[in-house]
Amino acid sequence: MFGFSVGGAVALDLAIRHPELVRKLIVSSVSFRPEGDRGGNAEAVAEMTVDMIARTPMEERYLAVSPHPDREHLQGLLDKLARYGEGETGWSDDEIRGIAAPTLFTVGDCDMVKLDHAVKFLQLRGGDVNGDFEGVPASQLAVFPGTTHFFGLARTELVRDVVITFLDAPEPTVWADV
Repeated sequence: MFGFSVGGAVALDLAIRHPELVRKLIVSSVSFRPEGDRGGNAEAVAEMTVDMIARTPMEERYLAVSPHPDREHLQGLLDKLARYGEGETGWSDDEIRGIAAPTLFTVGDCDMVKLDHAVKFLQLRGGDVNGDFEGVPASQLAVFPGTTHFFGLARTELVRDVVITFLDAPEPTVWADV
């Protein structure tokens, strides 16, 4: 399961509520609690208009796949995004810790998600260890350099290499298993 941004929240929720459906989880550019977001995101999204995203990959993709490929419906989607997450508290440390699937968390170094929040996610998933002695954990963190939230997936070659390597990797072994 791969989820980016709001889709990352959907992927997280699926992995927590229905672990039997997720073999490996990739969560990209989403915080698991509101304090993981950099300030100003909600305000910026609330001010977004179709004119502001004209001729961007976001507009192009919406128009290509929407059952209502027009600017009026696109503005409706932007308005809904502005209300996304209102009143939500996110997921607890125990819920993140309890995800069964090996997890890759990806974020841009200039993303809307704070880097310390991404590291906290990794730590909750059993990462941030000395892999030379403890083995590489099943959950990993990839920070894409020079990458913002909106252009994170535009780094296609970089993202693809990291994602495919994670998906193709066998289950990690630890020294005790050797």
